[in-house]
Amino acid sequence: MTSADASPVAHSAASEAKELIPHVYAQIEADYWHAESKLYRDAWKDGENLSQPAFNWGVGVMLSALNGSARFSPEIAARLPVYLQSNRLYWNQRSPVAGFDVLPNPGGIDRYYDDNAWMVIALVESYEITQDVQWLDLAEQALLYVASGEDEKLGGGIYWRESDKASKNTCSNTPSAVAALVVYKHRKKPEYRAMAERWLRWTLTHLQDPTDGLMWDNMSLDGKIEKTKWSYNSALTIRAQAALEKEGETFPISAKKQWESAWEYWFLGKKGMLSHGRFAHLLLETGLELGWVSSEDQLTLVRALRKYGEPHAWRFGPDWDKPFVPGSRAELIDQASVLRGLALIAQQGD
Repeated sequence: MTSADASPVAHSAASEAKELIPHVYAQIEADYWHAESKLYRDAWKDGENLSQPAFNWGVGVMLSALNGSARFSPEIAARLPVYLQSNRLYWNQRSPVAGFDVLPNPGGIDRYYDDNAWMVIALVESYEITQDVQWLDLAEQALLYVASGEDEKLGGGIYWRESDKASKNTCSNTPSAVAALVVYKHRKKPEYRAMAERWLRWTLTHLQDPTDGLMWDNMSLDGKIEKTKWSYNSALTIRAQAALEKEGETFPISAKKQWESAWEYWFLGKKGMLSHGRFAHLLLETGLELGWVSSEDQLTLVRALRKYGEPHAWRFGPDWDKPFVPGSRAELIDQASVLRGLALIAQQGD
């Protein structure tokens, strides 16, 4: 932490987040872990046996949650290498380029370029924690799959889904830019740095709202823009752009201005307190990484998660400012996003 953050509020946010991590993790293990397959289930509902393994998007979030919280728990540290190995079941070797499929032991092909970008980012972090180079190697292979989703239609950019190349989405481009940058950090291949800038600039050109700097969702091949705004789309755009700004690159709207707009929009703003946690934990992560989330906001988040989680056995619904609804279906990705968010705030106390 910086000296400005070394305050009672900052200390309280980090220590309270650290206190909640074991509760949230224990709930995830009890509700979602499938010991035989060594995979997490996709969903839980009281009284129902929901056995389908998590979709690969949820896998990426859960892996990031284990990465972030491993330092705070020997049980989580022990789970991380087990889960890393079992995630190889999602790897689909089929041509034209191998990549992670949406479900384990794939019979056909159902691969998403954005799923693979999330896995790259999580696997590089796993490598940094474990120092096991197999995870960096796998991340690099998945990055090559992501790059195979790019072509010159619409002037460039990466498709969302391999089997349905109907749109090019922010979620398949700026996370891929971040993925290329984190692999470049370790492998130093200039083509990865070039990929990152190319994908980021394509997305800014085609999918950024010039009025507030926030990101629209996608552009279909007929040029129509779908203008829904999701917090993670802005989050990864900001993260990639901030990294390139540090190298001297310039952009029409600065990463800091985008951040200010996004935080105002989603944190107790138009969309509530980081609504849709499966998206919003990435906005929190970007802000923490860049030092832009105040200690007061961190404490507000942690205390809201305690308020809404504790009465419901530490189960969470989609939004961080609303309680879990008893009797409803609880998805792994929403629990994992909470665990990741708490871990990131807890790390501010290191």
